[in-house]
Parts: sequence; C-alpha cells; structure tokens
Amino acid sequence: TPKDDSKTLLINIPGEKHNKIWGWNSDIYLTISSTGTITDPSGNGITIIPDNAALHIGTFISTETPKVIQNSPTGYNISRDSIITVKFNAPLKTCEPDVINSIYVRQIKNSENKDVNYTISCGSITYNEENKLLTFTPQEELPGNSVIKVLIDRDYIENFGGVKMKENFVWNFKTALKNDDDNLFISPSGNFTVFVSKNMLPFNGRVEFTEEIPPNTPMQTQIAAVLRANTAENSWKNPYHYQFEDLTAEIVFYSTNGVFNTLNFEENAELTIDYSDCLLNENPGYLRYGNNPPVKENTIKIYYLNEQLNNWIPVNTRLNEEKNKISAFIRHFSVYTIMGAQNHDIEDAHPYPVPYKPTARVEDGGIPSEFAGTLRSGITFTDMPSECDIEIYTIAGRLVQTIHHSDADLQINGYVGNRYWYPVQNLYDEDVVSGVYIYYIEGENKHKMGKLMIIR
Repeated sequence: TPKDDSKTLLINIPGEKHNKIWGWNSDIYLTISSTGTITDPSGNGITIIPDNAALHIGTFISTETPKVIQNSPTGYNISRDSIITVKFNAPLKTCEPDVINSIYVRQIKNSENKDVNYTISCGSITYNEENKLLTFTPQEELPGNSVIKVLIDRDYIENFGGVKMKENFVWNFKTALKNDDDNLFISPSGNFTVFVSKNMLPFNGRVEFTEEIPPNTPMQTQIAAVLRANTAENSWKNPYHYQFEDLTAEIVFYSTNGVFNTLNFEENAELTIDYSDCLLNENPGYLRYGNNPPVKENTIKIYYLNEQLNNWIPVNTRLNEEKNKISAFIRHFSVYTIMGAQNHDIEDAHPYPVPYKPTARVEDGGIPSEFAGTLRSGITFTDMPSECDIEIYTIAGRLVQTIHHSDADLQINGYVGNRYWYPVQNLYDEDVVSGVYIYYIEGENKHKMGKLMIIR
C-alpha cells in the first residue's frame, strides 16, 4: 500500500515462507520508490538483478474471501477407495499444521443406517498451491454403504492477505456397499428400505432405486411390462385393486464396475415400504392413490412385477398399522409396488345413534343443532365393507327401506366406510314412525343383522 505521499510500496516478506529463497530469518521490509530505487529499512541500496538472472515471485495478494468452489466426492454409491479433494478460489497461506487441522472426515451413519461418529483415519493431507487443491487420502478404504461427513474448518483456511473463510464448509456423501457387512439400503424418498444380511450379495457394488413408476422409467425393466401388468389387473374390473404409482420402485444391483446383475438370494432380504404419505387424514385407516377409490389399510399387500407373465405377483406381507409400514421377505430385486383390495369385513358394521331421537334435546340423546338438516341428522351406518346393501325391516318383516353403499361412489375426501340414511323415510318418502326395526347388511358372501330404534 502507498506510504504517506512518497509513492512508495512496502512489501512484507515473512521469513517463515521465503527464508529458503531469500536467506533471511525474520520478516524483511523493502521500500520501492517511484523511481525504481530499492532500499532496506536503513536506507542501504539493493543491487538490481538483471531480469534474465532474477527469480520471479508473484507479488499479487488476493483480498477475496476464501471459499470452496469445488469438492468431491458427492452423491451416492461412492467408491470406497476414493480420495477427498477441495478446491479453493484463491491461493491459501498454508503450513503443515494448518493443513492437517483444516479438514475433518467422519463416518456418521453405518451400513445399517445407524447413527455413529467415527473418525476416518488420515493417510496423508496435501495442498497444491498452483491448483489451489486440498487433498485428503484416507489411511484405508472407507466403510461400505456409509454416510461420510466432511468439514472444512474456517479457522485454518486463510489467504495471503490474512482473510479467513466466513464459515465452515460441510458436505456428506454415501459409499458403495461392502458385501461382507449387513446392509440397509434406503431409496431417495425414504419410502423404500431393503435390508440385506452379510454375504448375501456375491460381491461388492451398489443398490439403486427408481421410484414412481410410471411416470418415471425403470433403469433395467421395460416400462411396457409394467403397463401390460396394469392392464391385466384392470381387466378384473375391481376398482379397489390398483397400482400405487407413488409407491412403486425398481430396485437393481450393480457390481463395482457398473455391470447390472440379476440374481436370486440364497437367503431372504427384507423389503419395507412406508405408505404414510398416501393415508387419508380425514379417513383414518384408509389410503388412496389419485382419483381411485380409497382402500382399507388392512387390505394392502406388496406385489412384484413378473416380466415373463406381464402381471403383478403378491408376496407374503406383514403390516404394521401403527408405523404405517408394510414389509415382505424377497428373494430377488425387481419392480415392487403395493395394491389394496375390496374390503369385505362386515363384523364391525353398525348404525348410530341408537336410539335415533331427531326431535329430542341434545342432552337427551337428540341431534345437535349444527347437524340439523344435514346428513348427520339422520342415521349413520359406519365401518362398512367397500360394497354392500342395507335393508331396513319392521319387526313384522315388512321392508321399510333399501340403501346401497359403495366406497367407489364417494367423492374425493368423502368419509369412507360410512353411509347416511337421511332423511329417515320409507320407500314411499314418508317419515319412519317410532318403533324398533331390523337392519340387514349384505356384503359379498357375508351378512350382518341387528336392531335399531327410532323415537320421534
């Protein structure tokens, strides 16, 4: 920087950086005048070396804040023998202790996706000033199918102008699997997990997922096979049996050299699908995809795609309604999905309120005023199967009313599993008089009878 009005420039040459070049053991200050004269702090002149005999040293010092402009590796399925590199925007003032302390590498999730906090031992750390590149070489191969966290500590990153990084730079990446470990693989959405025990896979490699099929196209499976399988399912004309596209994924295995492998496991792997995103908030216990009819939670199963037969094959399924997850043991990777079915359960179906008192006070079991003139002011049949017919009879056996229930007829966000009888009238549009009546619910191969009472 210019000193006063003398138009001179002070150059600080730290001995720790350049003593091997200049032969000085401490910081030296030189004065360069506007006429080109160079003197030391005592005013002694310094001989100018001819240009062809001079050792040229860059004198530009950046005042730009150091920052990372490139880092690797990133993403998933990273080779376990990878080195870690960080490139900066400008040369750094580095010495050996700074380089060693500037980078931290740790394993934060293991191959079973459990939280850990293990230091990755360092084989070597180097900094290339010309390329502005910091390189961390692990002492041994990185752990398989693990999340690795890298942190660049701002306190040890400084340029020649004395400017430090503003904040730490952090990123994570995930390594490829090691086949002699237990491995848990998780899809990008987190909806699919596959647990593979040690040595089930014949060699090291990686597992990849393609989700939401269609509209997305599988990596190895022909999308036409998926569409033909859906066509085959639709031919059954069952509106409750359909593919949940959001919960469809192709799972594939590649060797470390990128070769796709089709294999059958000698032991079972475990596939788990989280279906909580498809649950209906207003209808607990039901889920749906798109504009399809809702299906009851306890009817869903996992299916895999049989490409030779062009159809979906069900697998033995375990349902955890508390965690909204469904699991199955599988012997190979393929395209997997979930499908529901028509609910035939009629055991819990019943009407309420019983007795029905449309004109009584609320405290006496009457209808709350806010429900007056609405469906809720009638009789509700709840916990119904997907499809059924309701018949109301007098004690003497005379038919009073018939009601058809279908969950497929409900509007989106309608209350599933319920059918309202309102107004409470007979086949001739007359109010049903006070008395005891018999209800008969008939589903597919199942039926239920019971009593209800009306008090007007």
